[in-house]
Amino acid sequence: YWIWFFGKKIESETNKPHYVFLIITAALISSLAQLGFSDSTGIGLSGIGYTLFGFLFIKGRISDQYKGFLEKKTINLFLIWLVLCVFLTQANIWTVGNAAHIAGLIWGMALAYLSKFQIAKQWIFGGILFIIIGSSFWWNPFATSWLSYQAYELHENQKIDEAILVYKEVLK
Repeated sequence: YWIWFFGKKIESETNKPHYVFLIITAALISSLAQLGFSDSTGIGLSGIGYTLFGFLFIKGRISDQYKGFLEKKTINLFLIWLVLCVFLTQANIWTVGNAAHIAGLIWGMALAYLSKFQIAKQWIFGGILFIIIGSSFWWNPFATSWLSYQAYELHENQKIDEAILVYKEVLK
């Protein structure tokens, strides 16, 4: 529902190529962030939903054509849901793709903010942010597989005490 509701507004105010770019990069960014924090890309479209929400949230503050589109209750719903999902995951009640939500939110907000600059600055700053968020594909310091690899490397290099600490983190 939110993809349709938010997407309809963004697509009508921009153009199809911009909207497709937003959706594809949102899927990539949210999946890479989730992979970096959990060893799984997760399932669903919630990262894209948070990207669209973040985009509209910022655009509503900097552009007349978006002002008032997001109602206060919708903003509260998305922000409270985000906090609740983090709590439920940390309490081991329900596992949610929090990294996808947060990365999507940041990506959408950044793209909306960058839209007020010249196209060259948009591409430069957008590319830098994309690389930073997307770096979790190569460097995932919070993922179990990354920590396992680090522990193994320490073990191989006879740094047993350090390896044990990292192994304990993996098991935790």
